[in-house]
Amino acid sequence: MEGITPALLAVGFVDLLMFPLLLWLIKRTIGKRLDRMDENREVARRELEKDAKDSKIWQQAMEAGMRSLLRSEIVNEHRRWTKRGYCPLASKEYLTRCHSAYKELGGNDIGDALYEQVTNLPTKNEED
Repeated sequence: MEGITPALLAVGFVDLLMFPLLLWLIKRTIGKRLDRMDENREVARRELEKDAKDSKIWQQAMEAGMRSLLRSEIVNEHRRWTKRGYCPLASKEYLTRCHSAYKELGGNDIGDALYEQVTNLPTKNEED
């Protein structure tokens, strides 16, 4: 072992001792950052779930409200045109659009029955 001095042996020994210590420090630092990232990801996931739940509740309320308004419109159109005994084509087309949207939103058979009664009325112009 020529050329290896005690000083070089000491440096090699220190390197051997320092390597595990440096490795431990790196792992600990990275581990803490990964733990924080996991915590942040979990918080974000919970917030997204809450937002999705709130959004779903809002959407269901909007659908129920729109369905109710459309049902009211169908009822009003039914009342209006059955009293007169006829229904103009433009009103039948409007009622068809209302009824279609009402059904898409989960409307029931009451709207179907009223719609059928109006569409079965004779078609006349308002001027006739």
